[in-house]
Amino acid sequence: MDNIASPQILIVDDDRDILQVMQIRLRLMGYRVVACIDSQEALSVFEQGNFSLVLTDQCMEGLKGSDLIRKIHLRDPHVSIIIMTAYGTVKDAVESVRQGAYSYLEKPVDTQELGLHIKSALKKRAMEQRLAQERLKGVFEMAGSVAHELSQPMQSILGLGELLKNRVSENDPNFKILRSICQEIEKLGDLITKISNVTRYVTRNYPGNSNIIDLNKASTDKK
Repeated sequence: MDNIASPQILIVDDDRDILQVMQIRLRLMGYRVVACIDSQEALSVFEQGNFSLVLTDQCMEGLKGSDLIRKIHLRDPHVSIIIMTAYGTVKDAVESVRQGAYSYLEKPVDTQELGLHIKSALKKRAMEQRLAQERLKGVFEMAGSVAHELSQPMQSILGLGELLKNRVSENDPNFKILRSICQEIEKLGDLITKISNVTRYVTRNYPGNSNIIDLNKASTDKK
């Protein structure tokens, strides 16, 4: 593991003493650690970093742990989150897990138990990432096959459109219609080419919907 960066953990707690102790524990375990005493700051830090796991207090000023879970998972639905709490009731635990937390630890947190929970959470995340990559590979292969099957009919339609357009004069009212049809078919052809060249999962915002694939960034031109 000499050339492989260790997983990075974001720890959030509004108790400075606990934050420092937990930070030391995690670093001694070999993890890279970023600590935040403010939950709102933690959201900003999370967006800028590449975190494998979030360890957060349940009861904080501002955002509660369960609220932080929801907001973090809007940004990265696959990141593992472990909740710490001094109020270890079953109700708190169930609510945190329901909101998407991987697990729940009572304060004072036992170092050995913490290490086991982190290793298990990271293992689960790695497995989910492998499955996601396999699913994406299947989707990309299917998209390429569909694009290939559509390409030939599109070329035939474009050829017929050009043939019809060349048979009428530019003064004919049908000329502009045929020209527009050919232009739209060419756009579809470009779209099919991009779909066949998709190699990455890159999204962009779409009004009124969740993110959609950004074909311009997701596709790689094949020379």
